[in-house]
Amino acid sequence: MIKKLIIKNYRSIERLDVELSMLNALIGPNSSGKTNILRALDLIVGTTYPSVRSFDESDFYLHDTSRTILIEVRFRDPIQYTRYQTYHIYGFRLTFDGKDMNYVAIDDNGNSLEYRQGREIKVNSDMREVVSMMYLPLDRQAYQQITPSQWKIYGKLLRHIASQIPDPDKQNFKTGVENTFTQHIFTHVQQAEDLLKKYVKEQTGLELSLRLSIIDPTSVLKNVRPRIILPTGFEADVENEGAGVQSAVGNSHSKNLCSNCTTTVNISNRRTRTLLTPPWQTLL
Repeated sequence: MIKKLIIKNYRSIERLDVELSMLNALIGPNSSGKTNILRALDLIVGTTYPSVRSFDESDFYLHDTSRTILIEVRFRDPIQYTRYQTYHIYGFRLTFDGKDMNYVAIDDNGNSLEYRQGREIKVNSDMREVVSMMYLPLDRQAYQQITPSQWKIYGKLLRHIASQIPDPDKQNFKTGVENTFTQHIFTHVQQAEDLLKKYVKEQTGLELSLRLSIIDPTSVLKNVRPRIILPTGFEADVENEGAGVQSAVGNSHSKNLCSNCTTTVNISNRRTRTLLTPPWQTLL
């Protein structure tokens, strides 16, 4: 999805303008700037929306705060964004001058897109979701990627699974949960309901009832957790396993997501020793 990356005055990078393909490897000795390139990408399309607090003095090239940090990405295919009318977004530009940050959508010529009123089109969460990048740092602890958050690898995979579940299956599951709640759980809730009903009736004259509310039956998928099954049959949470197992699970999540989803997935993996040698190569 990302075809070009431009970086200016960010950390050790004075200027970088590089074309990207579907799979890229950044190769170089230690302290040559590979990680700073990934950090720049993480800022502009990563899982956390950037803010002024995302930067400090050490992020400026040569610590020169008179310069303006610029990070820009261009896309292979435009993103369609509709507000008042349909706009075609060909990239994002993030700038910081030491005081103010600007994060805007750009056209195919690299110019800021504007609404009809003349205001710049700021990058929002919906735009970022289309091209969001998941940065797996050196440690690649699995627990950072198996949360159900929409910005994490496992969360994206669960959302994809949820989107594939037919409506009849969702309704059957919802009905089954409600019946189980009524038969086995509600009796433990009823005393609290009776007291609440009494107090509300006294104060308002209205009736109150505690109901199980399942707006989205697929929300239960957030409780589906990967577990490691040991040769003894004992199950353990991935978080309690060693760094090697966590690294393997983290990489497996990214491969799984790429295999199952038809939408764009940008994954940046730092020092993927199980995938590349020598160890100073970085997969992007």
